[in-house]
Amino acid sequence: MAALTLFFLVERDSSVQSPIADVLTCLLLAATLGLEALALSAILSRLSSYSFSPNRAAVLGANLVVSGHLATMAFRFLQVLRGREPRERLANQAARYLVVYPAWCAFVAFAFPVLFRFR
Repeated sequence: MAALTLFFLVERDSSVQSPIADVLTCLLLAATLGLEALALSAILSRLSSYSFSPNRAAVLGANLVVSGHLATMAFRFLQVLRGREPRERLANQAARYLVVYPAWCAFVAFAFPVLFRFR
């Protein structure tokens, strides 16, 4: 959903006003956040039921990264819909957050083996 919203923001013609598309995109972001919350609760349930493992930690971290991205996009999108921020700021913020994904991947690839003693 984050990629779909980012493509929507980048490719959208700023001269054309489409409040229906904006509201639908905001609703999709909210629905996706709800699904992310459900996934997060399932991950936390598995962590409490079973032991802590590198795979579960990696999935938890990835879910938190995606949830953070979606939450900031939803918050900014609401600000744009209310007219408090320009649309370009939302697109820039969404693009700047993309750096977090490879940073998390690098952390998992290089730090997890050391943190979990190569298990």
